Amino acid sequence: DKSEFVNCSFLSSQDTLYTAADIYFKDCFIEGNTDFIFGSGDVVFDTCEISLYGYSTGGVAGYITAARTDSSTSGTTNGYLFRNCVVTADSLPATNGYYFGRPWGADARVRFENTKVADLALINAAGWTQMSGNQPQNANFAEYNTTDLSGTASDVSKRGEGTVETAAVAFDYANWLGFVPASTVAAEKTVAFVTAPYVVDNGDINAPKPGHTLTACYSLG
Repeated sequence: DKSEFVNCSFLSSQDTLYTAADIYFKDCFIEGNTDFIFGSGDVVFDTCEISLYGYSTGGVAGYITAARTDSSTSGTTNGYLFRNCVVTADSLPATNGYYFGRPWGADARVRFENTKVADLALINAAGWTQMSGNQPQNANFAEYNTTDLSGTASDVSKRGEGTVETAAVAFDYANWLGFVPASTVAAEKTVAFVTAPYVVDNGDINAPKPGHTLTACYSLG
């Protein structure tokens, strides 16, 4: 729980990456075809590459996420958040396109914000679909500002009702994840002295003798 992965690669086809805790992913490469990011937990994906890797010669499309984030059973309150990610693929699917996700649990929570897609045809016009009787319109699915790499907006006219939003969610790492990832905290660029350095000696600095010591004193706050 409360872990983070930076510049990591996760490679497979189905069920590539399972989550069951509060986790942060940054600048990662995640590859798969069917439900390849799945599970529960409050999870943030920042500037990751989501690679749709077809494992059949027919170019069959699949599903990016299968979230099971029912707060009554998993303790999840926010679910999956994909921020400023890029969706790529080894090839275009033969038909329909991939789905952002399908609800493994009835109260699945998944958001895609400021997503860039290598080819808008990669994403199915509906955006989301059902799973095991759980309907996407009853889940907490949301999408904001999906474009291609040049900035052309995705046609969202056939997306499910209530899944397209006009603004990004108000976001804070601590509130979403329950912790602030170390990789998001800017390092101090300089060290500043709170107290200017000075020297204390226990004798005559001009006539040192055995046992004479000099002590350098300073404070960094």
